[in-house]
Amino acid sequence: MSYLTETVPADSEAVTLGASRIRELKVDLDALIEQIWEDAGLFTPGWIKAGGAAGGASLFTAGAIQTADIAPFAITTGLLAPQAVTPAQIQLLSITAGLLASGIVMPANSVATNSIQNNAVGLAQSNISSLVAGFAKVGTYNGTAASVDTITVSGLSFAPTVLIVVDSTHTGIGIAFNSEASGGISSIHESWDSPVTGLISPFLNDVQWNADGFTILHGNTFFSTNLRAYTYLALAI
Repeated sequence: MSYLTETVPADSEAVTLGASRIRELKVDLDALIEQIWEDAGLFTPGWIKAGGAAGGASLFTAGAIQTADIAPFAITTGLLAPQAVTPAQIQLLSITAGLLASGIVMPANSVATNSIQNNAVGLAQSNISSLVAGFAKVGTYNGTAASVDTITVSGLSFAPTVLIVVDSTHTGIGIAFNSEASGGISSIHESWDSPVTGLISPFLNDVQWNADGFTILHGNTFFSTNLRAYTYLALAI
């Protein structure tokens, strides 16, 4: 239907017929205006929606509103209905890291297990020092072999209760437990591939437990040998 056609009514029509055409046009215009404005001149609540205010087809053609038509911050959270924007309406790479402000807070359980695909976080995205959750820490230190020297590891952000140390040279493993401590110091139980196999007698007084780490106290343990690298797993259990 065309509105406000300049050739209707024609100049040759009778006045009464012309008035009738004008009334028909008014009815059509009122029906259109009532979808958009209230009598007070305000926009009808919810008139911009997929079904239209009167439940008909959408009032906008596809692409009628472009990004340049929307002022910054014109659409706030309160104007969006729950699930108003679905994944199907978000194009790939339409939201980049540069558009996200720092300090975004994720509600508890907002990312469920089934929301993370297999191998979503690969080895390239992690490293040996990334295993920190307040209760576990993986790291390394180097031995000194000095009988009076100590090796202190700090900055774990928690007080460990179990320590596992691996000698990368001799594939030996040492385990210490805070529960065995006397005066804050525990023995370290060592398993070794030479000269014996299996768990051997502990070296006494070798691990001191600190508030944010631990100290290897003596150079007489396999786990402070000079020029050797050691990997540790500290746990708070």
